[in-house]
Amino acid sequence: MGKIVISAPYFEPATEYWSPYLKGWVQSELKKRGHDVVVLWADDAVRDKVKQAMANADALCGVGHGNEQVFTGQNYDYIYQVGDDVPELAGKCFAPVSCLVGNELLPYLISKGTACGLGEIVEYTFVVDPTKSHSGDSPDEDTYLKPFLIAEYTFWFKLAEGA
Repeated sequence: MGKIVISAPYFEPATEYWSPYLKGWVQSELKKRGHDVVVLWADDAVRDKVKQAMANADALCGVGHGNEQVFTGQNYDYIYQVGDDVPELAGKCFAPVSCLVGNELLPYLISKGTACGLGEIVEYTFVVDPTKSHSGDSPDEDTYLKPFLIAEYTFWFKLAEGA
């Protein structure tokens, strides 16, 4: 099966809530589906390392901040933005959770050869259950995040299964 890169910055509340699930539960679930998974955690979730990892991968998923033209990683490092040369994404999937990237960035990446994508068209505010550990064992731990997390992960898992 293929190789999937997960960008998992860990530096402020939203990424601190999401990224442990990426590093733990999501990585495990993708491996169960037969994929080689590379997790770029915290300081490794930056432009140069993502681009390098994508050179021999099939898909990029993960979490980051963004706007209509930018997807970011650790400490708001610009990973992809409108106007970039993106040969490492040719024929691959781009499916991060990042505010607004579906409006301009995703269509731009597709116009440059990215095969498919998932791009949010709204801006999110994260609300979490402060009594939960966010350990990454399962999104079922957090009753507030669970419905949103499950929807995103379902897309990634279906993609990994070839659906």
